[in-house]
Amino acid sequence: MHCLRPHTIFDLLDKKEKLATIPLPGRYSLTSMLERAILTALVKLGRPETIFEFGTYTGETTTLLALNSKATVFTVDLDEITAKTPLDDFEKKNFSTGRKGGKMFHGLAEAGRIKELHGDSTTMDLSRFTGQIDFILIDGGHHLDVVSSDTEQAFKMLRGGKKGVIVWHDYKNPKYEITGFLDRLSRDIALYHVEETTYVFYSTDPSDLKDTTPH
Repeated sequence: MHCLRPHTIFDLLDKKEKLATIPLPGRYSLTSMLERAILTALVKLGRPETIFEFGTYTGETTTLLALNSKATVFTVDLDEITAKTPLDDFEKKNFSTGRKGGKMFHGLAEAGRIKELHGDSTTMDLSRFTGQIDFILIDGGHHLDVVSSDTEQAFKMLRGGKKGVIVWHDYKNPKYEITGFLDRLSRDIALYHVEETTYVFYSTDPSDLKDTTPH
């Protein structure tokens, strides 16, 4: 696993790109302001035409991705009725709290570029996205089999011949097995952990990432 200081990402942006719109955290927010800034910087650097998000929840990161890009954003949220994978306590609570009042992007102009999908990502037919996506955020189910399945799907989705980025949330979160999964994956491909955040990312073009320390 390579390690990056946050400034390494921010320093890749020009002055205009550093002007961003970042939703402020709410009661049920799961990302810090630094994490929101890092995610914004990564999407600005990637300049994606299409984005796919595993895990909509309140729609905060969905909104952030849409506000800071011109991309079409596909976001999949677990359907309680058709869910086949086990739910942890947070995911169970999600159905009673995080879904109240609709998603943050509902009613915004950017909502026209956001396409909501509902179902279990491990059983959904996502073949239509194969080779069609430029930027992917994996922040859905936290069980190892779900993260593994979403990761496998994500690599299939990446578009060839264009810079592609996959981002995982919850690295170093002691509640989940994601850390071990990503550490093992990093033995085969170059992955980058942004310090002071729980984000890890993969880039098909990491040539700008010089300030890295493997660990």
